[in-house]
Amino acid sequence: MHFFTEQDLTGAETVCLEQDNAHHLIHVLRAHAGEKVEISDKCGRTYSCTLTDTAGGRAFLSVDSEIVRDRELPSRVTLYQGLPKGDKMALIIQKAVELGVSRIVPVLMSRSIARPDKKSAARKAERWQKIAESAAKQCGRAVIPEVTPVTGYEEALREASGEDRFILPYECAEGMDRSRRIFSELAQARGIAVMIGPEGGFDPAEVQKAGEAGAEIVTLGSRILRTETAGLTVLSWIVFQLDR
Repeated sequence: MHFFTEQDLTGAETVCLEQDNAHHLIHVLRAHAGEKVEISDKCGRTYSCTLTDTAGGRAFLSVDSEIVRDRELPSRVTLYQGLPKGDKMALIIQKAVELGVSRIVPVLMSRSIARPDKKSAARKAERWQKIAESAAKQCGRAVIPEVTPVTGYEEALREASGEDRFILPYECAEGMDRSRRIFSELAQARGIAVMIGPEGGFDPAEVQKAGEAGAEIVTLGSRILRTETAGLTVLSWIVFQLDR
């Protein structure tokens, strides 16, 4: 059992879980006093805790010891995902979190089919953040990656170009040897941006702008991948290069 708290547990003797976390622990997992629970705090540290009491819809635990475990990638990886239609974003977020991303930015691009209004986008952002938290719990990460509100392409481009490396897969790119070389060099980067197009792919003008902003345009092979596959492929290659 793994939960998150906004508290700083450095030197703390007890911790209290409330609302959704408490409900899940008490009523869904049916935990009883004496059971062990792992809790990650806002500083990204994870502690072994013991459930001591449940009262008033809250769960009280003693903080026993810190668990020294490093499940984060040594480089900060941000996924700039062209906004897909339907529920594909949920799958992308879930798997990207499992693969170690630090941040996910949904981007409205020229060929994005989904174009939520402000109210709908806010609801989606809230739901997506909960999906990221659930995925982080499932894979034992000590931090919850941020899922930002939907942003425009120009703003995403400005952000991505500020990272040490900026990778953009494009179906018209060629040269797997070049792609292999670029990915083999990523271990030296502190920050890596990955930009993925939506279902309709990138507009050529967007690719040109990205190239002018310093993006390294790469191929992922001879097959055209779906938007939900392309990002996870890139992240998997990055994990292979970076993971300790």
